[in-house]
Amino acid sequence: TLYCMMWCHDGVLVDMSERLNVRDRIVDAAVIDTSNVSKGDVDPTNDLTVAQWALFASSLGIVRISEAVRTAVVNADIYEEEDFGVALHGAKVVSSQEGDASQDKTQAAKEVTTMRFCPSLKSDYHMINNVWSTAISKLQWYQISCSNEETDHTIDALLLILQYQQSFYRAIYVLSELNDGNVIQFTEIAVDRSREVVELLGRLRSNDAIADYLTNELVETDGQLRKMQHKSSTEKSHQQRLDLFLAASFDPFVNRRLLGNAPVRKACFHQQADVIDSLSNLAAELEWAVCDVILHGNTLGRITRMMENISLRGCGGAVVVPPKKSSASKKKDESDKPPVGINVLCRSLLVLNLYFDDKLLGQYDFQDIIGQHMQQQCAVPEVILISSSPGCGRAWLARLAKPMYDTLKALCLNRHRERGFTEAIILPAFEMLQKEAAVVDETFMRENELDEGTTAAYATNYVIMQTIRVMERHVGLGIWLGMYPKWYDLSSAIWYRDFLLSALINVRSSVEKERMERKLLEFQLKIEEEELDKKKQAETQQLPTQKKGKKKGSKKSTAKESTHAAPDNHSAMMESLLRATPEDVEDRIVMTTLSLHRNMCRGLVRYIAALRQADLLIEPPATMTMFTTHRKRFEKRFEAFVHLPHPPTLSYDDYIKGSDFSAVQRKDLLSSAKECFQTSKSQCDKLLDAIVSEDSLDNGTRRSEQQRLDGDIYISIRRDEIMSLKKVCVANNLFLHKLSSMDSTTKRDGETLLEFNAHKEYCTI
Repeated sequence: TLYCMMWCHDGVLVDMSERLNVRDRIVDAAVIDTSNVSKGDVDPTNDLTVAQWALFASSLGIVRISEAVRTAVVNADIYEEEDFGVALHGAKVVSSQEGDASQDKTQAAKEVTTMRFCPSLKSDYHMINNVWSTAISKLQWYQISCSNEETDHTIDALLLILQYQQSFYRAIYVLSELNDGNVIQFTEIAVDRSREVVELLGRLRSNDAIADYLTNELVETDGQLRKMQHKSSTEKSHQQRLDLFLAASFDPFVNRRLLGNAPVRKACFHQQADVIDSLSNLAAELEWAVCDVILHGNTLGRITRMMENISLRGCGGAVVVPPKKSSASKKKDESDKPPVGINVLCRSLLVLNLYFDDKLLGQYDFQDIIGQHMQQQCAVPEVILISSSPGCGRAWLARLAKPMYDTLKALCLNRHRERGFTEAIILPAFEMLQKEAAVVDETFMRENELDEGTTAAYATNYVIMQTIRVMERHVGLGIWLGMYPKWYDLSSAIWYRDFLLSALINVRSSVEKERMERKLLEFQLKIEEEELDKKKQAETQQLPTQKKGKKKGSKKSTAKESTHAAPDNHSAMMESLLRATPEDVEDRIVMTTLSLHRNMCRGLVRYIAALRQADLLIEPPATMTMFTTHRKRFEKRFEAFVHLPHPPTLSYDDYIKGSDFSAVQRKDLLSSAKECFQTSKSQCDKLLDAIVSEDSLDNGTRRSEQQRLDGDIYISIRRDEIMSLKKVCVANNLFLHKLSSMDSTTKRDGETLLEFNAHKEYCTI
């Protein structure tokens, strides 16, 4: 829309700047201060000058905000939309004047054209901030001189607009300028500014002047400006002039020179209430999608879980907040679909600040944080992490850094791009990592003379665990995006996901078992060391004190005291070793969630098989295999996993064998499916007990160490999603009960449809 807006045209902005003598009014652009704007600068009776400053500040502010957004998106380089691409800016090169013949014209042209809009008013942050401050000050002085209530509401609205522009630009600016010296300070400033924008937009929506425009509905349903309705004939001429003014404010050809061969732009309008809500959501998104990760992401596991949660939320891209529909309307259109992740601005800022100044989030050494993650996830001995052998130790951690960074970067993409990025970049990298991890484990065992049969492959287990996690998410995203619309496609995806979840649970279980065995071994070693120390102390105390006349009773009493003290010390030591850390609790929630998803997948595979046995599903049409086969379709869907050494790739024959329940009786198959969904429901209840709502704490319920709040940024699943999964379990169990009561000989009429209304990854019938 900025391409089409007359007020954002270069010549118009320059003309306004010259008429207002902006350069003279803004004395010191290096200091953010409005003290240079005195009351004498504003003539309370000259409302035209005040209006001109408000229009100029808001127009230039929109341009600078758009330029800041575009710069962040271009630098992040995760979006291919041509509006964000590097194109001709259309700026004129200023010819060198007399005495400046030695000036580098190319460099001058480059400096002039760094901004897409209005390069003639190119300035730093302080310049535009002072323009806003000057306009706000003039509006405030003018408001003081006015006693008209209606005018006060209008000026309040203008002040709120300029203030929210100022705060919004400040938030984007500081998040684009982070370095290792100011990362925490600037991020906290961005949090304050984003909250301020939300508060200002809330006040703007409740403003009486804005409420009047919301009532008039200036925008048609087709996105065009509506002609304003005049209440009486006396207002007709004024309203007609206003209609012409609005229509003349947008021209699709005004910035045509900037677009090259791209199609002609047309101004796009939305309802004012939706625009305010969308801006408010975007401002809030800056806090929880960008700032929270920077401020609170302190381990690799937590950062990963936070970014996985963020990728499932958001206000969408170019789509504004959809209008609320009545419950009577059953038909769903595109506006009812949930947004596909967070806004491109927040994605870009997150990518820009994910790794800079050779540190993760500008704060943590990536190699160290990967080593801590390996110890947390796979109980990797520190000897592997500090080994000086070639390819091991710090060299191995440095090798892991790039693929692990790519897994985090993929979570900043939307779901469609994430799948492509996973197939093209991440999975081939993990294929090579698995081979290199085997060499690291072999070197570790050889150097420490360990038995390969009894020693865990620590590096390999860690890489395999990360590989399976990426594979499982890849398949889950395909289901979420609707890439398996029919039951025969969905069945293969869910069956494969069940295998991946089982493999991931098995690896995590074996690692947890190894961790517990090591803790018990450490406990036993500490007990033996304490006993040896006590024995040595007793021997040293007895040698010089053996004298005649010594009573034996004292020896017995001290022996009894030591025997009573030893169990207490041992129990305290055992308790400290087995006490769960906060990350251990979070990992247990992850483990329960994985088990829940596995049972859901197993239940759906058996559910679909039972429906097929009951002739409630339509078989694939014969035309589907006219140019391909079911085997080839299966292989193409999962060809990204073919070259991975672990886990082993599943073939179409494995799928046919694993999903064939023809030899199972109908009653047993229904019972097995019911059991899977009942187990899933009980696991949902378990997670709901572990993840409590803040309302329950307000009622006096005390939270234990094993529980987490629903608003905890570190947990892997939220109560809303748990309730959605529980609804799927209940709905499918009810239909299975109905199916078990049906006569197997009764002819079925109608068509069975799979619905994803309750949850996007698990269907109901």
